[in-house]
Amino acid sequence: MFVGHSLGGLVARVYAGEHPDEVAGIVFVDHAFTLIMHGAPPGQAQATPAPPPMAPAPPMVLGPVVGKAMGLESDPNFGKLPERDRELHLWAIAQARDQAALQSNPETSMPCAWQADAFAKERAHPLGDKPIVDVSTDDSRTPDYVKLQTDLLALSQNSKEIIAENSGHFVIIDRPDVVVDAVRQVVQAVHHNGKL
Repeated sequence: MFVGHSLGGLVARVYAGEHPDEVAGIVFVDHAFTLIMHGAPPGQAQATPAPPPMAPAPPMVLGPVVGKAMGLESDPNFGKLPERDRELHLWAIAQARDQAALQSNPETSMPCAWQADAFAKERAHPLGDKPIVDVSTDDSRTPDYVKLQTDLLALSQNSKEIIAENSGHFVIIDRPDVVVDAVRQVVQAVHHNGKL
C-alpha cells in the first residue's frame, strides 16, 4: 500500500503503473498537480503554457495553485510536532536539495507525470478494484484541482474522496486524523476484499 503526499502521489502513480500487482491500495494526500497539468510529452503539442519558473529557494513543494510554494516548516502547525521531529526535518532539508530540484526542474518531473498520465489512459480503471482514497483539501477547488481529483478516483472502481476541511497543503500536519482515517479505510478494504 502507498500513501503519497504531494509529489509522493506522483511516485505512487508511476509505481502502480509499472507494478500494479505489487500495490494493494493507495492513499493520495493532496497530490500536487501543477506539473501534471502543464506540458506535453515530446513530439506532442503543448496543451497549456508551462508554469512560470519557481524561485530556487529550497525547501519547496507545489501547492494547489500554480507558482504557490511553501515549506513544511512554514505551516502554522509545524510547531505542534515533537521537538525531535522538527529538528530532524530541519536537518534533512539542510542536507539535501533533491526535493527542491525535482519540483523546480520540470525536465526531471515532467517525464514522471507523462508516464503516470499514460498509465491512467491505457484503460478505464487501470487499478481495477483496488481501494484508493484521495484526501484533498478545501483550500483551493480550482477547476484543474477538481479535475485531478476526478482523474485519481477513476484509477479504480473502488475509490472515494475525503476532503480535509480547514487544512492547507500539509494535511499530514493540519489534519493527521483525516490521513489516519484514510489509511485505515484502505487497509480494511484490502483485508476484507471489500468496498470502501
